Amino acid sequence: MSLQMSTARTIARRVAANVATNGDSPAAPFAHDFDFFGGAEQLIDYPGTEVIIAGPYETGKTIAALHKLHTLLWTTKNARGLMVRKTYKSLLPSAVVTYEHKVLPIPPGHPDCPVMVFGGSRPDWYDYPNGARLVLGGMDNADKFLSAEFDFIYVNQAEEIDVDDWEKLTGRATGRAGNTEHPQIIGDCNPSHPYHWILEREPPFQQFCRSGGTSWPFRVPLPPSGTGHPRPRKTRRARRCCA
Repeated sequence: MSLQMSTARTIARRVAANVATNGDSPAAPFAHDFDFFGGAEQLIDYPGTEVIIAGPYETGKTIAALHKLHTLLWTTKNARGLMVRKTYKSLLPSAVVTYEHKVLPIPPGHPDCPVMVFGGSRPDWYDYPNGARLVLGGMDNADKFLSAEFDFIYVNQAEEIDVDDWEKLTGRATGRAGNTEHPQIIGDCNPSHPYHWILEREPPFQQFCRSGGTSWPFRVPLPPSGTGHPRPRKTRRARRCCA
């Protein structure tokens, strides 16, 4: 068994035991093998309806959140997911690139990729082989998706939105989508000041995780040749990062 599938199954087993509802679904395939710990591991393990992870740039927040989102969609039949940021334009070069090239086993558009993309270079959604769908959006055009119900929502750079936006999104993941008994909204953030609403929210978040430190949080083996993924390089920045 590859390291990739070993860790994928570990994450899928953790999440599926608490959240996913698709029975004996195969483990979600990933581009790389990641060993999460610290705040990222807490994010992966948390089964409740609301979880957010905070930390500096390049501490593994987005990778952890997207891995969890991908696993939930892969293991929950007909699930409806949403990936959202303050603006759709800012989502494309950030979380979407990470999702397509560091989370999916093969970049979408490749004939061997199990996840199909719709919308080309400006994707509208991704379809999973089990009927699940991941919709993309920006809060600058929220009317496009806020009339829908979702099982899982991921908010990238949640510090950019305000508390009203967050509450609107939580209202779209209440279980009414009907594909899981355990809907969840996931956020990653880097609050810019100690009085940011994320840090002072009342009531506080159900689960607030922190990433940071001095150790690289996960190993990244070379991806299989021919998949279209770049071969990662070890850098001093990478060695300093952690989750």
